[in-house]
Amino acid sequence: MKTRRPEERLRDILRGFMQSQCLAVAVELGVADRLAGGPHTAEELAAATGTHPDALRRLLRALVSIELLCEVASGRFLLAPLGELLRGDAEASLREEIRQALHPTSWASWGALGESVRTGRPSFPALFGTDAWSWRARHPEAGATFDAMAERNSRRAAESLCEHLDFAGVRCLVDVGGGSGGLLSEILVRRPELCGILLDRPGVVAAAPALLAAADVAERCRVEGGDFLSAVPPGGDLYLLRGVLHDWDDAAAATILRNCRHAMSPTARLVLVESLLEREPPPAVALLDLHMLVIHGGRERTAGEFRALLAASGFRLKSIRRSDDGATLVEGTPS
Repeated sequence: MKTRRPEERLRDILRGFMQSQCLAVAVELGVADRLAGGPHTAEELAAATGTHPDALRRLLRALVSIELLCEVASGRFLLAPLGELLRGDAEASLREEIRQALHPTSWASWGALGESVRTGRPSFPALFGTDAWSWRARHPEAGATFDAMAERNSRRAAESLCEHLDFAGVRCLVDVGGGSGGLLSEILVRRPELCGILLDRPGVVAAAPALLAAADVAERCRVEGGDFLSAVPPGGDLYLLRGVLHDWDDAAAATILRNCRHAMSPTARLVLVESLLEREPPPAVALLDLHMLVIHGGRERTAGEFRALLAASGFRLKSIRRSDDGATLVEGTPS
């Protein structure tokens, strides 16, 4: 294999934002979904998407260059194996994740990364006049994009969580910040002995009853619209927070945890599902850490930081374990 020169590698990194935008436009136009039935010419795709044929052909060529599409001799384009992940109906689809990651608000916030590094504050509020949660609530289309991504990722995580979580002695599971119930419904389907309580913002949990009913678990689940910065429902044996704390700085994260502790009995357990920031983190975790900074002012955390955060909130760190999908399960018990 030919060794690549350092400047070539650096230029690959430099062009990363161009590749990301090619992804964003391909998803916006539904290119992969339109090619699911077989190859098409650029002209056919342009007619179907309302785009300029020559400009679209240039985009398609770029998608070929990054191995998302293939071009056959007749000038027709078809999906490469990697491009299958852009289809909305693919089991491992990343379409919603791409839409959220490359939403104009994310794109603009990352453009102001330097300001966040200088100040330690998120760039999103300065650019859009409010925090990300309030902005999404005022812009339903953007909120739906985020919720669709969160829902798909939660469902994907359910099988791994059910394998790695210890449900011994658990009758009631409280999903704190559980969105519209995708994760909780999947767990309840797999664990018929459990009942559940779902907590999230009222506008988010509004979609939960229909989702829970479709999974035939509505009778075993109570839905509560609320704010975990104010209170958390009592009565659970296991309190689960998946991807919640990294959205918040330490002060707000401690408030959330204290509210959980206040709601919990002395024998209840707390499980956080987060990424673990190690000494040499993989790019996915290091970049996610910066994403939390520019969007929310949150952060990924080390094992020591989780230990300190739990101790400051009335918990003792019991264990930190890695699941099959790369997530980290941080378990705490009331101290």
